[in-house]
Amino acid sequence: MQAPKLLTIPEAAERLSVSDATVRRRIKDGSLKATKMPGPFGEQFFIDPEEINVAVEMVNVVPVRHEVGLTELEQFITQSVSRSLEELHTDIVGIGSAVGEALQKQNEALKKEIAALHDSINAIEARQKERESTHFDLVDERLKELSAESKKGFWARLFKK
Repeated sequence: MQAPKLLTIPEAAERLSVSDATVRRRIKDGSLKATKMPGPFGEQFFIDPEEINVAVEMVNVVPVRHEVGLTELEQFITQSVSRSLEELHTDIVGIGSAVGEALQKQNEALKKEIAALHDSINAIEARQKERESTHFDLVDERLKELSAESKKGFWARLFKK
């Protein structure tokens, strides 16, 4: 009889319908026997197909009991979801009122800041008007002096008499 062809880790994973990492873990913990042999890329594990059959049988031997019917499971999930939704609604309402209060406080602070800025602007405008009136008075005085000087003769202006 011919010896069965040994499987690589990816081939074993495909037959077991698990990932390569799961096959490696099973080899490491001893639940799947493998032999380390030289391969095309250095040493690698090879698994006997009989070991795959034993692993499949071990997985299939575990009994699965359904103690809860599908309708009971559906009811339980529906109740859990509705309770969760009610709790979320309560939380959202609480958060909404807290955010509303925080926004009101911030709004009041901004109103006070705007009022203070208006007062500052009014004070600056008043100072500017005062400076303009003082400036215009000085310009008028200087113009009067210049017009009075221009009435003097050339020699009087030259010698400032």
